[in-house]
Amino acid sequence: AMAQYDFKGIVLDKETGKPIEAATISTMINQAIFTNENGVFYIYNIKNIFKIPISVTAIGYKTLDTTYLTDGNVHTLYLSPNPPLLQ
Repeated sequence: AMAQYDFKGIVLDKETGKPIEAATISTMINQAIFTNENGVFYIYNIKNIFKIPISVTAIGYKTLDTTYLTDGNVHTLYLSPNPPLLQ
């Protein structure tokens, strides 16, 4: 049986440090993954891939394009809020 790998990450607001719920993590190898109320997400079934390009999006925040290292550590990702729209 092939091993199943589960990797955990957390998405936080870069300015407040608060978790971002319902952020979307997109990868080439998984369907869209969403963060829970604690900003936590899991990536499953990554076989022998150590650097995964990911894109993190959330309403009100700038998109974060980064590389997720599947080294067994819990990685924290920070999203920067969009500047407020001028009225």
